[in-house]
Order: sequence, then structure tokens, then C-alpha cells
Amino acid sequence: METIQITEEQRNKLCQELARLTYQFRKDNNIKGIYFAPYNGLEDEIEGNVILVTLVRDNHEDVDFHKILDEYNKSYQEQNTIDELGFQIYLNVDNPNKYTTFDLNPSDSARSNNLMNSTILYDEDGYFKKIKEQTTRKFNGGITNIYYYYDNLVQVSPPLDETLYNALDDAHDERDTEAVKEFTKTETFQYIKNME
Repeated sequence: METIQITEEQRNKLCQELARLTYQFRKDNNIKGIYFAPYNGLEDEIEGNVILVTLVRDNHEDVDFHKILDEYNKSYQEQNTIDELGFQIYLNVDNPNKYTTFDLNPSDSARSNNLMNSTILYDEDGYFKKIKEQTTRKFNGGITNIYYYYDNLVQVSPPLDETLYNALDDAHDERDTEAVKEFTKTETFQYIKNME
């Protein structure tokens, strides 16, 4: 597997952007899961280093939602953004009904392979982690050549893990702060405040 070297600054910015995207899209009640993986190119679509972020969403064919993704994808494939992050970021959307914990023929399950090759950023009810855990158990349990790693999958160095989790925590705290600020504007808060 190829290793892509990025700077510490690029890693920080990349993790902050992934965290920002996670909490931005979590606000959408149709989002069931978000995961990503780093690749060296995406088939014939994109050349170079790319972080593919998959948004698993009910109403995944929503035209307005696709417009938002298209605008984002255009802006995050500009050279100055790539230089800043070390990667292009590409968003796509998928149908939650295509994910199952009961693969009858796992070798045909692109979704299971995608999850095996990815890091889960958001999982509304733990379903995608369950699929990944079951896939890992099958793989480690002696069933081989059912799930495979993609040839264009790359490792990022330095690794994103700890920095990404810190960025997700920061984004979570920021989101909670926003929620508190919004709550203080409600009539309920004013009522409680006046009771003191």
C-alpha cells in the first residue's frame, strides 16, 4: 500500500475539515452514516490523492442535496485547496438500503468492501460499525479472499487517527455550544430565567 506524506499543518487542516463536514451533515436528519478513505485516484473520475467521503443518506437522490455536493466537490478540487490539505476531498452519497449485515455473497458486496477500507466518522445507530465488525470477524475467522483492499487505497503519514478524533471532539464541543446559544434564545429559556 502506498504511503502519502503530508505535513503536520496539512494533517491538522484535513482533520478539521473532515470534522466540520461530519457535524455539518449530521444536522441532516436523512444522514445515517458518514465514512471516508484516502485513495490515489478514483477510477477515471479523479486523478491524484483524494479523500472520498461517503454520506449514507435516506432520500439520497435529492437533487438539491446533489447540488450542494457538486459545489463542494468543485471547490475542494482547486489547486490551492489541495496544497493546503494535501488531498482533494470528494463527497458522494449512497443509499442506506444497500448496506446489510447479512451478505449472502460477500464477494459481490461493494458496500462491505468500502466499509472495510474506510474510517467511520458518524454512525447514527451503530449499524455501519456492526457491518464492519461482522466483516472483520468473517475475515479474521479464516474466510479469505471474500473482502479485499482496493489497489488505489493509500496510507496517510503522519496518520490522521488521533488528530481526527481531537478535531471531532472540538467540533462536537462547538456544536454543543451553538445548541446552548440557540436554546438561550427560546421562550422556554426565558421563562426559566425569569423564574429565578
